[in-house]
Amino acid sequence: MQKVALSKELGATTYPGRGIVIGRSTEYYTSQSYRPTQKLSESGKTGPATVIISGIGLGMLSTAIPVVAVVDPDMMSTMPKGLTAATGMDALTHAIEGYITKGAWALSDMFHLKAIEIISKSLRGAVDNTPEGREGMALGQYVAGMGFSNVGLGIVHSMAHPLGALYDTPHGVANAIILPTVMEYNAPATGDKYKYIAAAMGVDGTENMTVDEYRKAAVDAVKKLSKDVGIPADLKEIVKPEDVPFLAQSAYDDACRPGNPRDTSVEEIAELYKSLM
Repeated sequence: MQKVALSKELGATTYPGRGIVIGRSTEYYTSQSYRPTQKLSESGKTGPATVIISGIGLGMLSTAIPVVAVVDPDMMSTMPKGLTAATGMDALTHAIEGYITKGAWALSDMFHLKAIEIISKSLRGAVDNTPEGREGMALGQYVAGMGFSNVGLGIVHSMAHPLGALYDTPHGVANAIILPTVMEYNAPATGDKYKYIAAAMGVDGTENMTVDEYRKAAVDAVKKLSKDVGIPADLKEIVKPEDVPFLAQSAYDDACRPGNPRDTSVEEIAELYKSLM
């Protein structure tokens, strides 16, 4: 393993499918050769230089907060369809959960609704590897991150996390399967927000729908997008019935659970899992 020192000010790490994050850490280890391939800017005394790092597998040694995110859709063009679908549905879940979380407010709503719109228009194309789809998803996932990183998420993520831990279920796949069911569960605590989710996802006529109609329309739009990109519809091939108590308790204890718009319990989360089996 080769140790590389980037500079006194600059640190960088790659996240497959998410671009490169630039931070202020000083040292990284990499199993691949380190080679700066393109210098984008150099700010001298005013801030760190910015570079693109070749290769993957860089491990950060510091807990420093990144200061720049370089999001390049060309880097995502080699992602397999399944990975594109899963990470895209994860980004949609970020946007929808961030929009309805207890901590949501006007500024975060602005980010989340725009992210829902961009992702809904772009994910199918990204799975087909069109340049427009890749570029849209690069932007959409970033805009969603700008929102939820400030207000938190909900129990879709709480329920998805232990599935990854116990069964190695891809995080985005778990989110996509769980999202429509939790949206139905949370609906009574979301006011009129599902009307705007449905509209952002391309549903026509939401202004003339009843509350029940636009809530169903929002859930159905999520289901259709998930199906279109090849995500399974349930947890039947994933969850073992004897694991449900552990999964429910783990989800309840998860850091995302308090942000859920509807207060919940271990017992109710267990029923949500069972409804997907």
